[in-house]
Amino acid sequence: MRDKATGRAKGMALVAVDPARVEEAIAQMDGKDFQGRPLKVARSTVADKPRQPREPREPREAKPAEAPQAPSSPSP
Repeated sequence: MRDKATGRAKGMALVAVDPARVEEAIAQMDGKDFQGRPLKVARSTVADKPRQPREPREPREAKPAEAPQAPSSPSP
């Protein structure tokens, strides 16, 4: 995952795992060394919560297209 403002890596990732193997995957990977740093693997709490449906948005009005401008001629 990357920070939208800077483009730098956040140092985290979300990974989908078969629900039947979640605990096994956490046990295998938590604390494992990756490029000299220990991994912290945990179950996501956000994905476990059901999302509330959003209210429908009003359609946006189309902006009129700007007419292309002719290139200016160079000064003599």
